[in-house]
Amino acid sequence: MSPPLRLAGTHQIRQMLGVHRSRVAQIVNTKGFPDPVAQLGRAHVWLAEDVEAWAKRTGRDLHEIE
Repeated sequence: MSPPLRLAGTHQIRQMLGVHRSRVAQIVNTKGFPDPVAQLGRAHVWLAEDVEAWAKRTGRDLHEIE
């Protein structure tokens, strides 16, 4: 059995990258940022592994989230 998908909304991305809400809005609209995998209401969600790979590729620090 494969592990469950880890999804990340903007709140989780804020925690992962250690940035403020307004900065997340800029980041998720940056060319090269992964496309969201789904939209729940007005909110988008991304695969956490895609966000982590993007962060590593662009030299950003990652923070542990709970």
